[in-house]
Amino acid sequence: MEYRPSRGFPVEYAALGFLVEAPRHGYDLHRDLSEGLGALWHIALSQLYSVLHRLVEEKWAAVEVEPQEDRPSRQMYSVTAEGRRAFWQWACSPVTHPRDLRVIFLAKVYFLRRLRPEAVRGLIDAQRRQLCDIAAALRERGSASSDDAAVAAATCSFRAGQMENAIRWLDASRKLLESAKEET
Repeated sequence: MEYRPSRGFPVEYAALGFLVEAPRHGYDLHRDLSEGLGALWHIALSQLYSVLHRLVEEKWAAVEVEPQEDRPSRQMYSVTAEGRRAFWQWACSPVTHPRDLRVIFLAKVYFLRRLRPEAVRGLIDAQRRQLCDIAAALRERGSASSDDAAVAAATCSFRAGQMENAIRWLDASRKLLESAKEET
């Protein structure tokens, strides 16, 4: 059976993103998640440990117990080859729902900038194509399903406008991210 991450923000992939970079203890991983993605979302430490447990169960991560002399043992988490593949597949794929641009897409951009900056443009281009396809389908359809034709047309127009704004945002973000890359 294929592992299916939790609904909402895919905490599993965010944890894997940091583990791809280097093995970490749970507390350090929580700190990195908070510092790196805190502007997008918040995860409780207890939720993170639950996610790490699931990642180990599904063999996307491995855990090694490190004894400490004067304190309880610590667990060091690392990504497995299967987890690494899953992470890169997720990170390099556009989001399928426009509502996911605000959090999930930006998390993908964050990890690509951190781990594989040359892939950011490809993700943005793929996301732009996806949004253009959605906008074209909305324009072609002309109206949404409703027994009130004016409401249906207004709904479709609103959604097409959202796609056009999202495309403009992606174009502006590409310029922002590329100029930030040149400054570093």
